[in-house]
Amino acid sequence: MTLGLLLLLSVSSPAAGGERFPKGEIIPRVVCEEEPDQSYALYLPTAYVETRTWPVLYLYDPRKRGPLAVERFREAADLDIAESGLH
Repeated sequence: MTLGLLLLLSVSSPAAGGERFPKGEIIPRVVCEEEPDQSYALYLPTAYVETRTWPVLYLYDPRKRGPLAVERFREAADLDIAESGLH
């Protein structure tokens, strides 16, 4: 069984094994280390830094269209909340 989608607007630490994910790019399939039959799509905002705590958004798509769902929230993930007045 595969997770339909897990959209991470950010994470609090690098992936297991020290793997680094690129910022500002949709990674269509990241396989879970503990459950290799599970995977998710991932997006880190372009301003992502590990030293800051970030919100996380989880989305599940029963049709396993993770990258499509991630794309719908990509722009919002890159908003500068301080400048937008949304804080």
